[in-house]
Amino acid sequence: MALPRDDFKSMGRAIEERHRRCAPWWRLHLRHTANFIDQNAPHATSIAVLGAGRLLDINITDLLSRCDTVHLFDADAGAVTHWKSRCKEQFGRRVIGHVQDLTGCMKEWTRGLAAAIRAARLRQYLESCEATVPTWTQEPFDGYVSLNIAGQIPLYWRDRVLAAAGELSQEEWIALQGSMERLQMAHFRGLLTQQNAWSILVTDTEYYFYHCDRSEWRVEPALFGEASELFRASFAQGVHDAWLWHIAPQFVELDEEGEIHRVEARVMIPTKRGE
Repeated sequence: MALPRDDFKSMGRAIEERHRRCAPWWRLHLRHTANFIDQNAPHATSIAVLGAGRLLDINITDLLSRCDTVHLFDADAGAVTHWKSRCKEQFGRRVIGHVQDLTGCMKEWTRGLAAAIRAARLRQYLESCEATVPTWTQEPFDGYVSLNIAGQIPLYWRDRVLAAAGELSQEEWIALQGSMERLQMAHFRGLLTQQNAWSILVTDTEYYFYHCDRSEWRVEPALFGEASELFRASFAQGVHDAWLWHIAPQFVELDEEGEIHRVEARVMIPTKRGE
């Protein structure tokens, strides 16, 4: 079974390199994201940044000004070098790094793929995969920033399945999308269960693919099934914003097409008792 090696690391490097190529097109998205967090993050004792990556779209200095400690989470070990460079003497003191898979179940799910494919039971296996409660929910943070990671989480799993199985039948595709939906549901529920903590959630919600010579756009969802419904219903009451991110301009990344993401940002503040 030919699974991607160090796919979290590879994706981290790919994002870094794409940012270098597409910096003028990314600038507004990164500014919108950082400004939204700066304007809406309440003061806290400790803040967890989920999907911190290369810290391209967050103002770590501003976060430190409103809390005692910031905890950076990412599955890509390559991000640590950037954290140390950006945070300098604060790293290890007020900025704590955590290299871990935010789903908590990707390794276990991957372990069972080969046997399921050999037994011609991939659909059944995908349908049986249950997303666990993320381990980051067990820490006593009183603020969370989910930093453009909810839309990415299921893509790693999708790519692992495709690398292992190759072409999928329609039934297997449906089962795969169901498992991707459950990963996103677990992430959203992890934030929603933190009843005494505020959450800022920044996520892709749609992908738009275009060609300069055509008037039609291809649109694909970034949130799947009930995960999209949960996002709309549960994060609807707080401050929100939306913008477009020209992530891969045509003729810069690919000649065949360009890609734009719709990004939505939401704030959820817990209601104090008696209010």
